[in-house]
Amino acid sequence: MKDIIVDRLFTSDDCKYLLSFASNFLPSGITLQKENVFNDYRLSEDCSVNNNPILNTFLLSKLSCLNIISIPSVGYIKYTKGSKFKLHRDRYETGGDYTHRYKTLIIQLSESNDYMGGNLIIEKNIMPKEIGSVILFNSKCLHEVTELEDGIRYSLCLFLTKNNFKSNSI
Repeated sequence: MKDIIVDRLFTSDDCKYLLSFASNFLPSGITLQKENVFNDYRLSEDCSVNNNPILNTFLLSKLSCLNIISIPSVGYIKYTKGSKFKLHRDRYETGGDYTHRYKTLIIQLSESNDYMGGNLIIEKNIMPKEIGSVILFNSKCLHEVTELEDGIRYSLCLFLTKNNFKSNSI
């Protein structure tokens, strides 16, 4: 699991608190040539929280141990029965809108027994489902979320740039 950091940095109560900032989940799309496209490549719902100082301060209090110094837009993803996100990368080296993405950070916000399926797989490695787990990986890594068979799975996602990290830590 080279280039993948996994650590449990949030408690169950922390995760409930993080979820309290999320509202108005809408169907997720994928962006192709600056247009949001809806298809079966990604079936989920999401919402964004931008520039919330209370949320950002709380996240930084837990994530500073990873040398993170600032928080970009916070994305929440909701997976329900039948939801999935097929194999993809969050950053491509050439062209596209997302060449600035450096690292992807995912926080598992649901208890593992709240859902079946919905495995996060990064470079063929199944990631922990334990609530509060933080998974940090290079945005170039291939990853997917397998189809959710039952229940609801929530996660928080940050797309971090090099500017979100201490300059001497990258």
